[in-house]
Amino acid sequence: MMNASNVKFSGSKRAPQSDFRVGTAQEAIVSQVKSDGTKRIGTWNVRTLLKDGKIENLKIEMEKMKLDILGISEMRWASTGDFWTDEFRVIYSGSEEGPTGRNGVGIVLTKKMGLRVTGYVQHSDRIILVKMDTKPNSTVIIQVYMPTTNAVDEEIERMYEDLNNLIDQTKAEDNLIVMGDMNATVGEEREGTIVGQYGLGDRNERGRRLIEFCARNKLVISNTHFKHHKRRRYTWKAPGDVRRAQIDYIMVRERFKNQVKNSRSYPSADIESDHNLVIMHCELKYKKLTKRKPKPIDMSMLKDPIKRREYTRKTDSIAETSNENLSNTIEDQWTEMKKGILDAAETVLKKDNTIERRKPWISEEVLELIHERRKYKTISDEEGQRTYRRLRNEINRKCKRDKEKHLNDICEEINNELNADNLDKAYGMVKQFFGEAKKKSSGIQNEIGQLVYEEKEIAKRWKEYLEKLYGDSNMNENTLETEDQTDENNKGEDITIEEFVKAMSEMKSRKAPGLDEVPAELLTNCGEKAKAMMYKIITNIYETGIVPSDFTKCLIIPIPKKARAQTCDQYRTLSLTSHASKILTRIILRRIETLIDNSLTDDQFGFRRGIGTREAILTLRQVIEKRNRKGIATFMSFVDLEKAFDNVNWDLMFELLKRIGISFRDRRIIHSLYKNEVGVIRCGDTEEEAVIKKGVRQGCSLSPYLFNLYVQEAINKIREECQVGI
Repeated sequence: MMNASNVKFSGSKRAPQSDFRVGTAQEAIVSQVKSDGTKRIGTWNVRTLLKDGKIENLKIEMEKMKLDILGISEMRWASTGDFWTDEFRVIYSGSEEGPTGRNGVGIVLTKKMGLRVTGYVQHSDRIILVKMDTKPNSTVIIQVYMPTTNAVDEEIERMYEDLNNLIDQTKAEDNLIVMGDMNATVGEEREGTIVGQYGLGDRNERGRRLIEFCARNKLVISNTHFKHHKRRRYTWKAPGDVRRAQIDYIMVRERFKNQVKNSRSYPSADIESDHNLVIMHCELKYKKLTKRKPKPIDMSMLKDPIKRREYTRKTDSIAETSNENLSNTIEDQWTEMKKGILDAAETVLKKDNTIERRKPWISEEVLELIHERRKYKTISDEEGQRTYRRLRNEINRKCKRDKEKHLNDICEEINNELNADNLDKAYGMVKQFFGEAKKKSSGIQNEIGQLVYEEKEIAKRWKEYLEKLYGDSNMNENTLETEDQTDENNKGEDITIEEFVKAMSEMKSRKAPGLDEVPAELLTNCGEKAKAMMYKIITNIYETGIVPSDFTKCLIIPIPKKARAQTCDQYRTLSLTSHASKILTRIILRRIETLIDNSLTDDQFGFRRGIGTREAILTLRQVIEKRNRKGIATFMSFVDLEKAFDNVNWDLMFELLKRIGISFRDRRIIHSLYKNEVGVIRCGDTEEEAVIKKGVRQGCSLSPYLFNLYVQEAINKIREECQVGI
């Protein structure tokens, strides 16, 4: 039996026992948390987190109650998000309607738990799922906010159908925890292993429906299985405290019920809500973190002349050492160069993690008032409730005051940065505090429509999608002739130091690096000896046609077009290529752009110097106006090329490059970049590689010109086969 009520004595404290083998004394629980690592998981309907100061209030309560994970109902935040605030990670899912949202659910995790999140599903404004890496089994938490008793039965059934579908996509071995405001009363009557005898009140129709849901999914309602006083069982009270009910629950899979050590409500926790916090004490063990740590480099330090000179000297000294032991293979040459640059940057430009963090905007005065209000939360007499309301109103008023002062201070700081001509820092602050949050999405559907939300599964799905999108053609092995078969006059001139210097000077700063993690600033600020080493590597690549693997790999970043995007085609992808490879491609571009431009007709307006689509639109408008004046009908055809950049055939592209007279070595470099192209999908700390077999390389300076050449061939074919013109 799970709810045996025998009382055992230990010293002077009583600890009621249950099938979960735990006492109920709060002091014993706190001691247990410290001694054996028991985790505390809670659920709370907070009514709203929109008010100023509510999120700070929530963090205070989490620290006071020693919570590791807290599921939240009725956040009322709009859209979806995932962010860190101090030492807490907040993952939430709200309504897409209106600026402030409605309903809303979320899960707040401490740093240790937040770092172990392997995936999540922001299903709707009433359901959110988070999966964590724990041992011996992964833990899946689903936070729910059920409609109130005013909702029609059809809405309730849709909710349970969505919940069942989501649970069906979890693994049977997952440690599943479903919790939240269920707006149902299961009562004090035992129901098998699902409901214990320590519920509260009489079972209603929604309570029976909840029990059916638990039976289907083999769930146990934990906070009905521990003997506590009724004041520690109720989770909601009606206005005026005329009625109390138990409608918030934490449910666990029956096979994992022995992990639960205690479960009850805590009326003393205060966030200005009519619901009580419900906490379950359970045994969860962390898995060792294997997170990839980015190199702690602060690029802004290069603006300091002293730091810049120090970095320059460091790269030169590393270059001298590397030159003495320079390998014969180009791959090793570049690897040695890259390592030297990153080591120098990490030594000289290391971020200062000791810088004091920005203090929270909420004042100490308000924090003291929040602690004071908490004392009156459970005092039910008229004087106590009057004091509680007075403190609540004072807190709300002073939170607004503090928030306004905080925003004014930020604006003044931004203005000071602008006056000091620190535009980058000013823009960064505007983006940080006032910019629109980037859309984030969670799980995606696999090829058969099932939702996957773990990082490994998402990366695998992206690999399948990209290889299907870019992999239905193969490059002919005879696309490129050998150097011996090439005319001596068309082999290509050696790369000059002037070309190298010009390409380096054209590199743009503040751009995300590729897989090699070398920003452009680290290359352009190298010392002369290091640049000479880089020049030697570039010339070796050009002379041999052998390209380092970092140059052929691009990091693919999926960006959702909308919140809750669940299929790959609802994303757009960005490709981040190596900045070092851009030195080479810019040199090639300067050599071939004139030949390509001369092969284009005057009706090509895209990606060309000095002209653009505005000129084309103006010309078209003038033609239509003139024909209208003469009463002549005009017929036009507009063609939208679907995924045009992604469908360029490589064999034809290289045939066209040869046809217009591009030199052999220039073509060979382009051929090497394309032949070995790989897209790397990174989801958290998981990476998958997709082989690319068609399309022009995104993020490469050559791509617009190669695409224009390809489109020109289509235009020529149309002119040959069709009568077009005015």
